[in-house]
Amino acid sequence: MSSLLKIIERHMVSFWRFPMKMHALLVVAVAAFVVGAGVLTAGDEDEAIKKDRKQMAGTWRVISYEKDGKKAPADQLEKTRSILSDDGKATVQRDGKTIAEGNIKIDPTKKPKQSEATYTEGELKGKTVLGIYEVDGDSMKICFSLPGKDRPTEFSSKPGSGHVLIVYKRDVQPKPFTNSIGMKFVWIPPGSFMMGSPKEETGRRDDESQHKVTLTKGFYMGIYTVT
Repeated sequence: MSSLLKIIERHMVSFWRFPMKMHALLVVAVAAFVVGAGVLTAGDEDEAIKKDRKQMAGTWRVISYEKDGKKAPADQLEKTRSILSDDGKATVQRDGKTIAEGNIKIDPTKKPKQSEATYTEGELKGKTVLGIYEVDGDSMKICFSLPGKDRPTEFSSKPGSGHVLIVYKRDVQPKPFTNSIGMKFVWIPPGSFMMGSPKEETGRRDDESQHKVTLTKGFYMGIYTVT
């Protein structure tokens, strides 16, 4: 952006050397240059967001959780998973049960990178929290403030700060495999889904009412129908 300002400055220095009828044309040209640069910047920002969302997508194990300087018990963390999608949706599960859901906006152009999470389910439902984040391969950390607190400026959670610091490691799922007779299997992770069919579906039976099903443990499933 500094180089852009220097170019504009050079234009403005020579601005008054031109006849008055040329001034309007120069203003339009400089304005168009600035707007064009702004569009490129917006495009770069969109690409940066897509890149980080892609890196963040997946299932993450919580390695450490610290709130106001107090760390959560390790046995509790072992049962917790955070599932992020590349559209910004986030789900937190414990023992396979959903305890929180929300949507996360990110701004990777800031230093440190910024996040803004709005909860749709859980203890903070309807609340928005401001945070910072860092993702590097299979490691990620997020530090956010409790509702009503200022955004953190560093990755720490000191007593009385109202800040929460979470460190993650990517939860690598078991790989697909083929058994001795050529049957292929893929890993189905724990999670929740809607079973049944919508009321407006043609040919729907009365016993197909939609309901939420939660799988607390993962399992392997064959990719082909067996008859």
